[in-house]
Amino acid sequence: MAMIERGGASSFFVGGATYEVGAQVKIIAGGIVRKPVESSNGIAGFTTSYVAPTVECEALDGPAVSVAALRAIVGQTLQIMMNNGKSYILVNATQIEHPTAEIDSGKITGLKFVGDALNEILVTQ
Repeated sequence: MAMIERGGASSFFVGGATYEVGAQVKIIAGGIVRKPVESSNGIAGFTTSYVAPTVECEALDGPAVSVAALRAIVGQTLQIMMNNGKSYILVNATQIEHPTAEIDSGKITGLKFVGDALNEILVTQ
């Protein structure tokens, strides 16, 4: 499972709306995770589990930003555009946390989307 955590995302698009993103974005590519099963003779094998592709971020609040619309996202395509030109597309994204508008910081926290697949769009010269 690959996980990318970095600042520098500029915005994401989902449900027909574009949202500006706060400082941190966490993208989990998802897939099969293998953990060793250890015995007194060494590694006896591996257990496997599945981790869903996930995008976690903070949105910047504004007069036209609806927390209710963000909370209601189910089965949508989410595209997050990074400042470096790279994009990620989360297919069949569903919001699974409780978005909270934080008045003092101007951010909407608790945005966690899971989906069926995560596609990485690279910039090639």
